[in-house]
Amino acid sequence: MCPIPTLRLLMCLSLLTVLAAGCSDLVPGTDANLEARLDAARQISNPTLADTTLAKLAKDAAFVGNTEVAADSVEGIKAVSLHDQTAYDSAILLARNGARDDAVELARMIGKPDMRDDVLRKLAEPLAP
Repeated sequence: MCPIPTLRLLMCLSLLTVLAAGCSDLVPGTDANLEARLDAARQISNPTLADTTLAKLAKDAAFVGNTEVAADSVEGIKAVSLHDQTAYDSAILLARNGARDDAVELARMIGKPDMRDDVLRKLAEPLAP
């Protein structure tokens, strides 16, 4: 017979497998249910979990070229270092998808001057694939 903690572990592992498999569905130019994901992420009450969820969402949105959801997700991140790193990463992803002007706007959200200048420098140059 399977003890309850083992059953819970198996259920969690199954859920993680399903969630990880869904990540490969991201295709540039698709919406990937981003608005619904943003709505769900905004309702998370645990600040750390909310921040990490919003960071993942921002990068997913930037990957598919959805500037609005990427920016809204970054704005919702409370942890300063995660906010800035997510804005940095998302700006690079947006630029690689041809949205360089939007990437510059997102880069301006970075609070740390050195980090902001670094990503703006990268956005001013041709990006490597």
